[in-house]
Amino acid sequence: MALSGSTRMQATTVLMLAAGAALFATPSKSISYWIQSFYNLVQDTDFKIFHDYVIRESEIYTKKDYCIHSSKHFAISVLTDTTERSPTFSLLPFENDLEKEKLPSWTYLNVPDTQNPLESWKTTLHRTPRGLEWSELAGKYNNHVLEGFDFSDHIIAKRKSRAPQNQHTIYKIDRIQKKESLQSDQSQPYYIFEIGDLKLELKAPTELLHQHLLLKLILNSSSCLVMGRLGRFENNMMLWVKSSNKKLIDRSIRYISQLVEHATGSLPHYNTVAYALFEEIEKIKMNESVVLKTADRLILSAQ
Repeated sequence: MALSGSTRMQATTVLMLAAGAALFATPSKSISYWIQSFYNLVQDTDFKIFHDYVIRESEIYTKKDYCIHSSKHFAISVLTDTTERSPTFSLLPFENDLEKEKLPSWTYLNVPDTQNPLESWKTTLHRTPRGLEWSELAGKYNNHVLEGFDFSDHIIAKRKSRAPQNQHTIYKIDRIQKKESLQSDQSQPYYIFEIGDLKLELKAPTELLHQHLLLKLILNSSSCLVMGRLGRFENNMMLWVKSSNKKLIDRSIRYISQLVEHATGSLPHYNTVAYALFEEIEKIKMNESVVLKTADRLILSAQ
Protein backbone atom coordinates (compact mmCIF):
# COMPACT_ATOMS: atom_id res chain seq x y z
CA MET A 1 0.00 0.00 0.00
CA ALA A 2 1.29 3.45 -0.88
CA LEU A 3 -0.01 4.82 2.40
CA SER A 4 0.17 2.82 5.61
CA GLY A 5 -3.36 2.27 6.86
CA SER A 6 -5.19 3.76 3.88
CA THR A 7 -7.61 0.86 3.63
CA ARG A 8 -10.25 2.86 1.74
CA MET A 9 -8.19 2.60 -1.45
CA GLN A 10 -7.36 -1.10 -1.27
CA ALA A 11 -9.32 -3.27 1.14
CA THR A 12 -12.66 -1.48 0.76
CA THR A 13 -12.43 -1.45 -3.04
CA VAL A 14 -11.65 -5.17 -3.10
CA LEU A 15 -14.54 -5.84 -0.72
CA MET A 16 -16.98 -3.94 -2.95
CA LEU A 17 -15.69 -5.74 -6.03
CA ALA A 18 -16.06 -9.16 -4.39
CA ALA A 19 -19.58 -8.42 -3.14
CA GLY A 20 -20.59 -6.93 -6.50
CA ALA A 21 -19.15 -9.86 -8.44
CA ALA A 22 -21.17 -12.28 -6.29
CA LEU A 23 -24.37 -10.25 -6.68
CA PHE A 24 -24.13 -9.74 -10.44
CA ALA A 25 -22.66 -13.11 -11.45
CA THR A 26 -24.58 -14.95 -14.20
CA PRO A 27 -23.75 -17.96 -16.39
CA SER A 28 -22.45 -15.58 -19.07
CA LYS A 29 -20.69 -13.20 -16.66
CA SER A 30 -19.07 -15.21 -13.92
CA ILE A 31 -17.42 -13.91 -10.75
CA SER A 32 -14.04 -14.21 -12.46
CA TYR A 33 -15.35 -12.08 -15.35
CA TRP A 34 -16.26 -9.19 -13.02
CA ILE A 35 -12.92 -9.34 -11.22
CA GLN A 36 -10.67 -9.80 -14.25
CA SER A 37 -12.44 -7.17 -16.35
CA PHE A 38 -12.14 -4.63 -13.55
CA TYR A 39 -8.45 -5.46 -13.17
CA ASN A 40 -8.03 -4.79 -16.89
CA LEU A 41 -9.86 -1.47 -16.57
CA VAL A 42 -7.53 -0.31 -13.79
CA GLN A 43 -4.48 -1.33 -15.80
CA ASP A 44 -5.74 0.59 -18.85
CA THR A 45 -6.66 3.80 -16.99
CA ASP A 46 -4.19 6.70 -17.04
CA PHE A 47 -4.64 8.27 -13.60
CA LYS A 48 -2.07 10.98 -14.43
CA ILE A 49 -4.72 12.89 -16.39
CA PHE A 50 -6.13 14.05 -13.03
CA HIS A 51 -2.89 15.88 -12.16
CA ASP A 52 -4.37 19.34 -12.77
CA TYR A 53 -7.53 18.49 -10.86
CA VAL A 54 -5.51 17.51 -7.79
CA ILE A 55 -3.60 20.80 -7.96
CA ARG A 56 -6.76 22.86 -8.48
CA GLU A 57 -8.66 21.32 -5.56
CA SER A 58 -5.69 21.60 -3.20
CA GLU A 59 -5.27 25.27 -4.16
CA ILE A 60 -8.88 25.94 -3.14
CA TYR A 61 -8.29 24.59 0.37
CA THR A 62 -4.90 26.31 0.64
CA LYS A 63 -6.72 29.63 0.12
CA LYS A 64 -9.18 28.67 2.91
CA ASP A 65 -11.97 28.46 0.35
CA TYR A 66 -14.49 25.67 -0.16
CA CYS A 67 -15.64 23.05 -2.67
CA ILE A 68 -19.06 21.65 -3.41
CA HIS A 69 -18.82 18.24 -5.07
CA SER A 70 -21.82 17.91 -7.37
CA SER A 71 -23.03 14.59 -8.77
CA LYS A 72 -26.33 12.99 -9.66
CA HIS A 73 -25.50 9.62 -11.22
CA PHE A 74 -22.51 8.96 -8.95
CA ALA A 75 -23.74 10.70 -5.81
CA ILE A 76 -23.17 7.66 -3.57
CA SER A 77 -19.55 7.25 -4.71
CA VAL A 78 -18.81 10.97 -4.36
CA LEU A 79 -20.49 11.01 -0.94
CA THR A 80 -18.33 8.10 0.19
CA ASP A 81 -15.05 9.73 -0.82
CA THR A 82 -15.83 13.19 0.54
CA THR A 83 -17.12 11.99 3.93
CA GLU A 84 -14.39 9.44 4.61
CA ARG A 85 -11.77 12.17 4.28
CA SER A 86 -12.81 13.40 7.73
CA PRO A 87 -11.54 10.50 9.88
CA THR A 88 -8.63 9.77 7.55
CA PHE A 89 -7.20 13.29 7.57
CA SER A 90 -8.80 14.95 10.63
CA LEU A 91 -11.10 17.25 8.67
CA LEU A 92 -14.35 18.78 9.81
CA PRO A 93 -17.26 16.44 8.96
CA PHE A 94 -20.25 17.55 6.89
CA GLU A 95 -22.25 20.05 8.90
CA ASN A 96 -25.85 19.24 9.77
CA ASP A 97 -28.70 21.77 9.66
CA LEU A 98 -29.73 20.69 13.18
CA GLU A 99 -26.40 21.82 14.66
CA LYS A 100 -26.36 25.14 16.46
CA GLU A 101 -22.87 26.03 15.25
CA LYS A 102 -22.48 25.00 11.64
CA LEU A 103 -18.75 25.10 10.96
CA PRO A 104 -18.45 24.37 7.23
CA SER A 105 -16.51 21.31 6.11
CA TRP A 106 -13.97 21.77 3.33
CA THR A 107 -16.42 20.33 0.83
CA TYR A 108 -20.03 19.12 0.70
CA LEU A 109 -22.24 17.08 -1.60
CA ASN A 110 -24.81 18.52 -3.99
CA VAL A 111 -27.23 16.25 -5.85
CA PRO A 112 -28.48 18.38 -8.77
CA ASP A 113 -32.18 18.70 -9.55
CA THR A 114 -33.31 17.80 -6.03
CA GLN A 115 -35.34 20.28 -3.98
CA ASN A 116 -35.19 19.00 -0.40
CA PRO A 117 -33.10 16.73 1.84
CA LEU A 118 -35.33 13.66 1.50
CA GLU A 119 -35.38 13.91 -2.30
CA SER A 120 -31.60 14.28 -2.40
CA TRP A 121 -31.16 11.19 -0.20
CA LYS A 122 -33.58 9.17 -2.34
CA THR A 123 -31.68 10.13 -5.49
CA THR A 124 -28.38 9.20 -3.86
CA LEU A 125 -29.50 5.83 -2.48
CA HIS A 126 -32.20 4.96 -5.07
CA ARG A 127 -34.49 4.30 -2.13
CA THR A 128 -35.88 6.05 0.94
CA PRO A 129 -33.17 6.41 3.62
CA ARG A 130 -33.53 4.33 6.77
CA GLY A 131 -31.99 5.85 9.87
CA LEU A 132 -31.16 3.90 13.01
CA GLU A 133 -34.11 4.38 15.35
CA TRP A 134 -32.51 2.42 18.20
CA SER A 135 -33.27 3.82 21.65
CA GLU A 136 -29.71 3.26 22.88
CA LEU A 137 -28.41 5.67 20.23
CA ALA A 138 -30.51 8.47 21.73
CA GLY A 139 -31.66 9.75 18.36
CA LYS A 140 -28.16 10.44 17.03
CA TYR A 141 -28.62 8.60 13.73
CA ASN A 142 -32.35 8.55 13.07
CA ASN A 143 -34.24 9.81 10.03
CA HIS A 144 -34.66 13.27 11.54
CA VAL A 145 -30.89 13.67 11.81
CA LEU A 146 -30.36 12.25 8.30
CA GLU A 147 -32.60 14.93 6.83
CA GLY A 148 -30.40 17.54 8.49
CA PHE A 149 -27.85 16.70 5.82
CA ASP A 150 -29.26 18.61 2.88
CA PHE A 151 -27.66 17.65 -0.46
CA SER A 152 -30.34 19.36 -2.55
CA ASP A 153 -29.77 22.42 -4.74
CA HIS A 154 -30.44 24.59 -1.68
CA ILE A 155 -27.10 23.56 -0.17
CA ILE A 156 -25.21 25.90 -2.50
CA ALA A 157 -26.91 28.99 -1.04
CA LYS A 158 -26.62 27.56 2.49
CA ARG A 159 -22.89 27.02 2.14
CA LYS A 160 -22.39 30.53 0.83
CA SER A 161 -24.38 31.98 3.73
CA ARG A 162 -22.26 30.03 6.24
CA ALA A 163 -19.02 31.39 4.80
CA PRO A 164 -19.96 34.54 2.83
CA GLN A 165 -16.38 35.85 2.67
CA ASN A 166 -15.07 32.73 0.94
CA GLN A 167 -15.20 31.37 -2.58
CA HIS A 168 -17.31 28.25 -3.17
CA THR A 169 -16.24 26.24 -6.22
CA ILE A 170 -18.47 23.60 -7.79
CA TYR A 171 -16.64 20.37 -8.67
CA LYS A 172 -18.93 18.47 -11.05
CA ILE A 173 -18.45 14.72 -11.34
CA ASP A 174 -21.10 12.94 -13.38
CA ARG A 175 -21.97 10.81 -16.38
CA ILE A 176 -23.22 11.50 -19.88
CA GLN A 177 -24.16 9.19 -22.74
CA LYS A 178 -22.74 9.65 -26.23
CA LYS A 179 -23.68 7.83 -29.42
CA GLU A 180 -20.78 5.92 -30.90
CA SER A 181 -21.68 7.22 -34.37
CA LEU A 182 -24.49 8.97 -36.22
CA GLN A 183 -25.56 5.65 -37.73
CA SER A 184 -25.54 3.75 -34.45
CA ASP A 185 -28.27 3.54 -31.82
CA GLN A 186 -25.71 2.40 -29.23
CA SER A 187 -24.44 4.92 -26.73
CA GLN A 188 -21.26 4.95 -24.66
CA PRO A 189 -21.12 6.28 -21.08
CA TYR A 190 -18.54 8.95 -20.30
CA TYR A 191 -17.38 10.37 -17.00
CA ILE A 192 -17.32 14.17 -16.89
CA PHE A 193 -15.13 16.12 -14.49
CA GLU A 194 -15.47 19.91 -14.28
CA ILE A 195 -13.90 22.34 -11.83
CA GLY A 196 -13.43 25.97 -12.81
CA ASP A 197 -12.02 26.08 -16.33
CA LEU A 198 -10.91 22.43 -16.22
CA LYS A 199 -13.15 20.02 -18.10
CA LEU A 200 -12.49 16.36 -18.88
CA GLU A 201 -14.53 13.65 -20.56
CA LEU A 202 -13.30 10.10 -20.01
CA LYS A 203 -14.80 6.96 -21.47
CA ALA A 204 -16.47 5.01 -18.66
CA PRO A 205 -17.01 1.26 -18.34
CA THR A 206 -20.34 0.01 -19.63
CA GLU A 207 -21.06 -2.02 -16.48
CA LEU A 208 -22.55 0.05 -13.65
CA LEU A 209 -20.54 -1.78 -10.96
CA HIS A 210 -17.31 -1.04 -12.80
CA GLN A 211 -18.32 2.58 -13.35
CA HIS A 212 -18.66 3.20 -9.62
CA LEU A 213 -15.59 1.18 -8.63
CA LEU A 214 -13.29 2.83 -11.14
CA LEU A 215 -14.61 6.25 -10.13
CA LYS A 216 -14.00 5.30 -6.49
CA LEU A 217 -10.33 4.62 -7.26
CA ILE A 218 -10.04 7.88 -9.19
CA LEU A 219 -11.60 9.87 -6.34
CA ASN A 220 -9.69 8.08 -3.57
CA SER A 221 -6.37 8.55 -5.38
CA SER A 222 -7.10 12.20 -6.16
CA SER A 223 -8.30 13.14 -2.67
CA CYS A 224 -5.33 11.34 -1.13
CA LEU A 225 -2.95 13.37 -3.30
CA VAL A 226 -4.83 16.57 -2.45
CA MET A 227 -4.29 15.84 1.24
CA GLY A 228 -0.64 15.08 0.59
CA ARG A 229 -0.16 18.48 -1.01
CA LEU A 230 -1.73 19.96 2.13
CA GLY A 231 0.69 18.10 4.42
CA ARG A 232 -1.88 15.68 5.83
CA PHE A 233 0.53 12.74 5.69
CA GLU A 234 4.30 12.39 5.86
CA ASN A 235 6.41 9.75 4.14
CA ASN A 236 3.93 6.87 3.96
CA MET A 237 2.20 7.46 7.30
CA MET A 238 -1.24 9.00 7.79
CA LEU A 239 -0.20 11.22 10.66
CA TRP A 240 -3.45 13.19 10.61
CA VAL A 241 -5.69 10.18 11.19
CA LYS A 242 -8.49 10.87 13.68
CA SER A 243 -8.38 8.44 16.63
CA SER A 244 -12.14 7.94 16.65
CA ASN A 245 -12.40 4.16 17.13
CA LYS A 246 -10.31 1.29 18.52
CA LYS A 247 -8.76 0.43 15.16
CA LEU A 248 -7.64 4.01 14.57
CA ILE A 249 -6.47 4.40 18.17
CA ASP A 250 -4.20 1.37 17.78
CA ARG A 251 -2.94 2.71 14.45
CA SER A 252 -2.21 6.09 16.04
CA ILE A 253 -0.26 4.43 18.87
CA ARG A 254 1.89 2.54 16.38
CA TYR A 255 2.59 5.68 14.33
CA ILE A 256 3.47 7.66 17.47
CA SER A 257 5.80 4.88 18.60
CA GLN A 258 7.65 4.96 15.28
CA LEU A 259 8.03 8.74 15.42
CA VAL A 260 9.33 8.66 19.00
CA GLU A 261 11.75 5.82 18.26
CA HIS A 262 13.07 7.65 15.20
CA ALA A 263 13.63 10.85 17.21
CA THR A 264 15.01 9.34 20.43
CA GLY A 265 16.43 5.99 19.41
CA SER A 266 14.24 4.24 21.98
CA LEU A 267 10.90 2.53 21.38
CA PRO A 268 8.35 3.64 24.03
CA HIS A 269 6.11 1.11 25.76
CA TYR A 270 2.71 0.67 24.11
CA ASN A 271 0.86 1.58 27.33
CA THR A 272 2.91 4.76 27.77
CA VAL A 273 1.93 5.91 24.29
CA ALA A 274 -1.70 4.92 24.84
CA TYR A 275 -2.06 6.95 28.05
CA ALA A 276 -0.43 9.99 26.43
CA LEU A 277 -2.65 9.67 23.36
CA PHE A 278 -5.88 9.56 25.39
CA GLU A 279 -4.81 12.64 27.32
CA GLU A 280 -4.12 14.52 24.08
CA ILE A 281 -7.44 13.40 22.59
CA GLU A 282 -9.18 15.26 25.42
CA LYS A 283 -7.33 18.48 24.57
CA ILE A 284 -7.00 18.34 20.80
CA LYS A 285 -8.42 21.23 18.79
CA MET A 286 -9.95 21.23 15.35
CA ASN A 287 -7.40 21.06 12.57
CA GLU A 288 -4.67 19.55 14.76
CA SER A 289 -2.97 16.16 14.45
CA VAL A 290 -3.31 14.16 17.66
CA VAL A 291 -0.56 11.83 16.42
CA LEU A 292 1.96 14.64 15.99
CA LYS A 293 0.90 16.35 19.23
CA THR A 294 1.34 13.14 21.23
CA ALA A 295 4.64 12.29 19.56
CA ASP A 296 6.01 15.78 20.25
CA ARG A 297 4.99 15.47 23.91
CA LEU A 298 6.73 12.09 24.34
CA ILE A 299 9.85 13.20 22.49
CA LEU A 300 10.09 16.31 24.69
CA SER A 301 9.68 14.27 27.88
CA ALA A 302 12.43 11.88 26.76
CA GLN A 303 14.99 14.66 26.33
